[in-house]
Amino acid sequence: MGFFEAFTDNGGGVVRITASQIISWCPCNRYPDDRVRQLGPVMGLTPLEIAALDISHADRVWVLLRPEVLGEHGFQVALDRIAVRTVTNHALHCGVPVVEGWVQRWLDGTDRTEAAADVARAAAWAARVEDVSTRAALAAESAAWAAAMARAAGAARAADAARAADAAADAAAEARAAAWAEEHMLQLYDIVHVLEGRP
Repeated sequence: MGFFEAFTDNGGGVVRITASQIISWCPCNRYPDDRVRQLGPVMGLTPLEIAALDISHADRVWVLLRPEVLGEHGFQVALDRIAVRTVTNHALHCGVPVVEGWVQRWLDGTDRTEAAADVARAAAWAARVEDVSTRAALAAESAAWAAAMARAAGAARAADAARAADAAADAAAEARAAAWAEEHMLQLYDIVHVLEGRP
């Protein structure tokens, strides 16, 4: 199934995400049912229309980063883009040798296991406890967790994907405070690229 096939219903029309669907996904308390219904028409919005809504990047990512929105392949592509950026930007040069070694193996595909991410996360935690470049260690720990969650999301789906996206944002936030919002913006761009079928 290609990217665009994931967005058509059985009759070939564009899939729309309705307020009822969003409500069924149990949004946070900032989005009571009435507010969700005010976001768009009764017939719903396309994924690209949701990507353009005037709500936070994080909230748009929460709606869109789902296999039922992106399709199975698109969902995995978006998660991989988010995880690769996170480990590259926030763990590759964190100053914790065990973590940096894990990142190299994760990026080249030789070891993307959850067990390896757990070892890297434990090493980042130990470095943090020893106060060896605490901010870098925190970022590396969050990046390792994000990568592990992205891997697990293949089985556990949207809830884990949302946690993986948040972990990626947490990793960026450890590096610098304003990066949390920036990371969610980049995640939204990753999702839009998937929606539009761009590499």
